[in-house]
Amino acid sequence: MVDGEKEHYIFVPEFLRFNPEKFVGQYLKSVFVYPYSDIEKEWAAYKAEHPLGFFQYKNEIQDLVFEKYNYSRFDGLFSDADFTVFNDGSPFVSALMLKYPHRPFTLVEDGEAVYTSIKKDLRYLIKLISAYPMPFGQSKYINRLEVRFPERLSHKIRRKAAVLNYDKLITLLSQTQVDELMRFFEVQDLKLDAPSSLILLTQPLSEDGLVDEKYKVALYQKVIKEYLGERQLFVKPHPRETTDYNAIFSQSVVISKHSPVEVLEFLPYQFDRAITYFSTSIHAINAKEKVYLSLDYDDKVKQAWLKYMGVNKINK
Repeated sequence: MVDGEKEHYIFVPEFLRFNPEKFVGQYLKSVFVYPYSDIEKEWAAYKAEHPLGFFQYKNEIQDLVFEKYNYSRFDGLFSDADFTVFNDGSPFVSALMLKYPHRPFTLVEDGEAVYTSIKKDLRYLIKLISAYPMPFGQSKYINRLEVRFPERLSHKIRRKAAVLNYDKLITLLSQTQVDELMRFFEVQDLKLDAPSSLILLTQPLSEDGLVDEKYKVALYQKVIKEYLGERQLFVKPHPRETTDYNAIFSQSVVISKHSPVEVLEFLPYQFDRAITYFSTSIHAINAKEKVYLSLDYDDKVKQAWLKYMGVNKINK
């Protein structure tokens, strides 16, 4: 927000497919869309081609982001910024932390990963040796974490945590601001057409390579068969998913994957049941009953996710 004390800028990854330019001036100083996916792919390719080049990781990731993608042009902004980030494991954010180590970085909860214990395997040792930033708030560059459940964090980083209370933040919004957000994220016309409802929050299980698309679809079909009953079905896909849920659940209302779950709090009704596999966004849903299946619901996905994230457990 342009609040007279600080000017707020937002860098939006391209996969979100929206650009909040309409908020520039009133709430934001400026908005920039950055190529999250391209940078991720190039960094993964570099590491695959240079498996023993980890001593250069710190330099190479900065060269990729600031030279090849020319984010050095924002040096005047970055060098004096207070950063708030949602994924401290991404190459883009890692480059920022390495380039501006003396600036404050706040990590906001963005899923279960922040509540995990990093597995001390080869990937861990490489980051330790190369001084490449550790993810999930473990890095020395992260000064503060905002999470819903500080007590679930590892003891090492719990001292840096503050409670993230979305309900309190929402109460600070005026009705005009609520209406603006609902229109912008296109949720103002979501209708409840049955006495009872269920909202399913899905996740990019196949997109992240944990299972194939067929397995993911079968998993969610199983969940719906088990929990839907006679309720009206709403589906809220993850922003990075490519699955066509309209084709899978033809009688459902599929909410735009680009709409944040938090704006559903503004709907004039309450869902009877919300269900998810292991998305922490369920805590932001206004529902009478919340069903958090957890990773234990499917062992194949659980083992693949733990390996993919480089962790050995989730703190309860």
